[in-house]
Amino acid sequence: MPIVEVFEKQGMCVQVDSSKAREEVWALVKAQLVPHTEAGLVEKPLTEEAEMLLGLRPYPKRTKDDA
Repeated sequence: MPIVEVFEKQGMCVQVDSSKAREEVWALVKAQLVPHTEAGLVEKPLTEEAEMLLGLRPYPKRTKDDA
């Protein structure tokens, strides 16, 4: 994992215990992102789509018109 080593040397890599509950892992990740995020985005650094992909938000229900 040479790329991880590069980022670690630059202080741009953190370790997070991903064996915890998804919401707890997200809280840990978000806490690490705060210093690197613009003030207006601190509370919500991910888009709704990203939250759905991570399983933090349910996908919208599909209807028969969504074809």
